[in-house]
Amino acid sequence: AKSEDLAGRLPGPARVTSCVEEVIDGVDAIINATPLGMAPDRRSPVPPALIEASHLVIEVVYSPLFTPLLTAAHRRGARYMTGRDLFIHQALDAFRLFTGLEGSESAVGAAFDRVMAGRQSSSPTAAADDRRRAG
Repeated sequence: AKSEDLAGRLPGPARVTSCVEEVIDGVDAIINATPLGMAPDRRSPVPPALIEASHLVIEVVYSPLFTPLLTAAHRRGARYMTGRDLFIHQALDAFRLFTGLEGSESAVGAAFDRVMAGRQSSSPTAAADDRRRAG
């Protein structure tokens, strides 16, 4: 019901479907705004065979950086934007809206990378992986 309501508010044609194959033909961009691709559900929301080199594929998931969707987009020759890239540009836009100043893309990227490295090194899975590599 919510998706139909949203589609009705959008300018231009919008259609709600649970079958990506029904709507992918003729689109310019594919945007994954779902948690698919993150652990534990490492599936892609779009079958790789449907991705074309002419598509722009945008991923909101930033951990892992390369989800099955982005891996398929790369292999199929499509342009893509990682969840990291999207996060950085959202942060820069928010900074500009709140302060009226331009932020530093490199500073935001470096901060993002530090936080993600800290999360990975402190996770139980990462610690177990480190122990396996050491042993």
